[in-house]
This record gives sequence, C-alpha cells and structure tokens, in this order.
Amino acid sequence: MQNIYYEAHLHPEPGFPIIFRLDTARTDGEIGHLHWHEALEFLYCLEGEGIVVSDEEKIPFRPGELVVVDSNHIHTVYTEQGRCRYYCIIPSPSLFEGSGLPVGGRALSPRVTDQAARELFLAAVRELEGKAPYYKTAVRSLIGSLY
Repeated sequence: MQNIYYEAHLHPEPGFPIIFRLDTARTDGEIGHLHWHEALEFLYCLEGEGIVVSDEEKIPFRPGELVVVDSNHIHTVYTEQGRCRYYCIIPSPSLFEGSGLPVGGRALSPRVTDQAARELFLAAVRELEGKAPYYKTAVRSLIGSLY
C-alpha cells in the first residue's frame, strides 16, 4: 500500500500565495505520490497522455485538457506510457480572502470542457511566466474568473 501524505504549501510571497510549475509524469510502474491539500489544483496537459487520480476517480488527461482537483481530495498524476508534461497552478484560498468569492466547499466537475476557461488558464500561465509589471494583479483576476 502506498503512503498518502499532506502537502504543506509554503509561499515565499505571502501576499501572492500561488504555486506554479511545469511538471512531468514519467512511466515508472508506479501510480505516483498520493497527496492532499486545502487548495484547488488546476492541471493543464501540454504533451503526452496521463491520468489524474482525484479521490477514487481516474480522469484521462490529454494535450489541451484542463482538470481541476477539488480541495482536500487525495490526488496524483501519472502516465502509463512515456511521459506527460503539464502545468500546475495551486492558488491558496487566502489569495481571495475578502473578495466574496466562494473558494472551497463546492462540488466541482474535474474535467473543464469550456474553451473560455482553458484560455483563462493559459493567459494566467503566460502572466506567471512573463512576470511583466502588474502580472500578480492579472493572475489574481484570471484565476478568480476560473472560480
């Protein structure tokens, strides 16, 4: 049996509590590291094919697809062949404190089929990679629109 662990999120900038990274799942015969945290997690597949596990659901993950893992769900990403590269954005619920947005406690559909939502996500990625002036404000707005 595999260990399941709590993933603590430490944010170097408490005023901008967002984790952003480009991840790669590789074939190694393992399902991946099962973990959970209080924040939502947005995953966007760039290349390869993977599987997002969220609690007991297995969601196929292909290029151009956006998946949302709800807060407090045990999850991981793995692939059964080659590798799967994907963007990951994890906005802390504190990012929207005082905004009136209902962050958490909502049942979400993991597969995002709305093209406009995928475009919002990719716009947030461009802002996070480019770090132009006022990118933090733009990212807050774009991620807030995804909620």
